[in-house]
Amino acid sequence: MAAPRLIQHLIVFVLFGGLMFACSDHLNPSITPGSRDVRLRVKTITEELPNNKTWVSQFSYDAQGRLAFILAFQTPDSSVARVERTTYQYNAQNQLTQAQRRIVTRQPAFPLDEETLIYTYTATGQVATLNSTSTALLSFNYGVDNKPTGFTRSYIGTGGLRVSGGGGFSYTENNVTAASDRHSIIRLGGPPNTPDFGYSLQKTFTYDDKVNPFFGVFFIPAPGVEPSFYTIPSGNYVAKYTYFGGISNVLTLSKNNVLTEITNGLGSNSTSSVYQYQYNAANLPTLRTTLTNGSPTETLRFEYETY
Repeated sequence: MAAPRLIQHLIVFVLFGGLMFACSDHLNPSITPGSRDVRLRVKTITEELPNNKTWVSQFSYDAQGRLAFILAFQTPDSSVARVERTTYQYNAQNQLTQAQRRIVTRQPAFPLDEETLIYTYTATGQVATLNSTSTALLSFNYGVDNKPTGFTRSYIGTGGLRVSGGGGFSYTENNVTAASDRHSIIRLGGPPNTPDFGYSLQKTFTYDDKVNPFFGVFFIPAPGVEPSFYTIPSGNYVAKYTYFGGISNVLTLSKNNVLTEITNGLGSNSTSSVYQYQYNAANLPTLRTTLTNGSPTETLRFEYETY
């Protein structure tokens, strides 16, 4: 993958696929990425990188119109090229309960072949917890308007690590305009209260006034990027880039599309990202170009279909 994109998202917010908001759009959250108003849903996302690699993610839906799986592959396709498949499970209330990304084939081999996200919900339909089975358990807090105000983090794996932290969100109408994250890892048996690893981040965002096709509870992985995980025994956390949602991307929390993203708190690795768009007649993005610190890092092309 392109080095600038990997650096940009190497250590980022540990978040989730999306939450329920008080607005009418999320009293019955969308299970179909796109726009319910005009009955358009995402068919493919094509990613073009500065190193001339291209990845295609093909979206498939079940008989109820829910996102069922994504098949991702690199072009040109071949018998030895990496192929990834992400599958989705729902409960009787049409809430996403599990998303599993599995790398079907790859060259060379890598020890972590899959990642799984498990969602639980409150009685009112808000996301209560997100269990990322290779990283952490996230628990969420809500304000009086039912928007998420923050989260706490704990580690649920093995390896003698204690993980703590959390973060918060600030909104302008239905968009997250500021977010914070604190993360520390202490090895059990080591010096008390001395993190072996940690960070504190502050992010600010601006937005357009168009339709974000992934506003809701979605996890859309970026192919070619290894799953997020804690390395054992070092305890280092590696949170990798996703298109939308998952544990390293806040973009599903906002109704509109992000235009700028400023990250502070990583010293020389602080970043400034600018997103440029083209749209169709339904105000859905058809092209998104990302510039990180002034350099192009990614182009996404969105194709839609009627349903």
